[in-house]
Amino acid sequence: MASYPCPACGGATQYQMFSGGREWYCPACDTSGAYPAEGDNLPRATLLRNGEAGATALRAQMDQELARLRDEGEPDGG
Repeated sequence: MASYPCPACGGATQYQMFSGGREWYCPACDTSGAYPAEGDNLPRATLLRNGEAGATALRAQMDQELARLRDEGEPDGG
């Protein structure tokens, strides 16, 4: 998955930890801001904005990703 592009410089942004899926940070230009409500390349953590339904969807995506990694024989770190 591609990262959300910085609106200021177009660089790759990072999820802002402890923002509950609401904010991003761009290390290239030291800018930060809020993710849009909808759009492309949003991190999975933005699902947390949707309450319990979003948390359930995020959990399901993570379970699918872990199953995919197991099927490919990659360690899942746990």
